[in-house]
Amino acid sequence: MPNFAVHDDYQTSARIELLDIAELAPGGECRANVWFITPEAYPNTLWRGREIVVSEASHVVGKAIVLAVFNPVLERHNG
Repeated sequence: MPNFAVHDDYQTSARIELLDIAELAPGGECRANVWFITPEAYPNTLWRGREIVVSEASHVVGKAIVLAVFNPVLERHNG
């Protein structure tokens, strides 16, 4: 199960739903819906265009780019 670095010192896991494909091959790209667990522990941490490091144990396996934020607890508003 991959972890997502929502802060420099905080990673969380998530439920992941791949869109349009059944499995993501190493080095591949896809669109996915991601539901982070305990979002109240790291509010205001997501915005469109943000890149998040994805790791498994201590190995970085990729990055996620936020295309949209649907949870208002997680969405950061500038202003």
